[in-house]
Amino acid sequence: MYSKLVITDAQQAGLAIVIIDPIFAYQIPLTRETSVDTALGDIIRNMVVCALWIPYFLKSERVQATFVR
Repeated sequence: MYSKLVITDAQQAGLAIVIIDPIFAYQIPLTRETSVDTALGDIIRNMVVCALWIPYFLKSERVQATFVR
């Protein structure tokens, strides 16, 4: 009834960019003071949002009825 979750290469690349970008930003002295804390907060917030919405989209009957093939 429910399909298995498949993570595509594009999604893996997007996740890698989101994680690696703050690391590279930290190498720039001017952005080191301002953007790293905000970027870390953004990553954590996005992970929480994904932890809530992904299971909903995978399990919801309403979503299954809306997104038909």
